[in-house]
Amino acid sequence: GIKNMFGCVPGLHKVQYHLAAQTKEAFARELVAMFSHITPAITIVDAIISMEGKGPSGGNLRKTDLIIASTDTVAVDAVCSVLMGFDPMSIDTTRIAHEMGLGEARIEMIEIIGEKPFPISGFAHSPAPNSLINKIPPFLGFLLSPLIDKIKVKPQINMKKCVKCLMCVRS
Repeated sequence: GIKNMFGCVPGLHKVQYHLAAQTKEAFARELVAMFSHITPAITIVDAIISMEGKGPSGGNLRKTDLIIASTDTVAVDAVCSVLMGFDPMSIDTTRIAHEMGLGEARIEMIEIIGEKPFPISGFAHSPAPNSLINKIPPFLGFLLSPLIDKIKVKPQINMKKCVKCLMCVRS
């Protein structure tokens, strides 16, 4: 739920957020900061069919027959974490949002109507991320930031071809 608010960031700006975050936790903090400004009135998770394993596109579909909904997005994320077999406080976005007072992540404090959350039996987790950014120690990330700046996407307008349609501004 918290990460879904990243969808409010237009086009190529998403790349800038990814490149600016030197660590997984730094990116989580950016997501939570965004969430704190764009808080949805309700968060609904359609988990009738879920994906387990190597998501978001290479996992296996699994019938879980669940719908999770709340006005507290942090609580929704916490419940989903428990269902998948994770401690909600081990999920950076959930923990940080809870610490900032943006919602409840302690499962024992969440009122659940209907089925009580329990780990879904045998729910397969994604393998550990192999992203290069996760393998770079934080001090090296700082040293490499000038190089990262060189590979950032920086669109420029070709004034000879510009017809002032403003499509670039809208996207």
